Amino acid sequence: KIETIGDSYLCATNLCDDQEGSHAAVLARFASAVVAAANDALVDPDCPERGKVCIQAGISSGPVTACLIGTKNVKYTLLGDTVNVASRMESTCCAGYVQCSEVTASIIRHQDASVELFQRGYVEVKGKGKMTTFWIGEAPPPEAAAAAVGPVTH
Repeated sequence: KIETIGDSYLCATNLCDDQEGSHAAVLARFASAVVAAANDALVDPDCPERGKVCIQAGISSGPVTACLIGTKNVKYTLLGDTVNVASRMESTCCAGYVQCSEVTASIIRHQDASVELFQRGYVEVKGKGKMTTFWIGEAPPPEAAAAAVGPVTH
């Protein structure tokens, strides 16, 4: 875990120890497990009719810049396009699912072919334009995917 930003949780792999052969696949499995666990957790065990926790996750791969911010309450953070794209993958994702960038999907395929990837199509991503994105683990129903960010083009 790097930090919590609002209701988002930022984590990273391959920062300290070389995980070149597995970092993207490890993070994909982690994100899928976290989303699945949340989908099984009741919001309020004393009031089950309130439903279950529903989160979504976004993943991207690439270079980042690590830095310390602040002088009084110093905090460690990551900056860069990779962090921004991961954030956009999360914000354009469907609740209950994991979405990743095309570069991450390519790395995952190379690292672990058993991780299921489903091409979503082109998604309009703020600051990036149209990007090809992928669902990890399973794809939501088309109507749910379209509701996340509007129509997706193929």
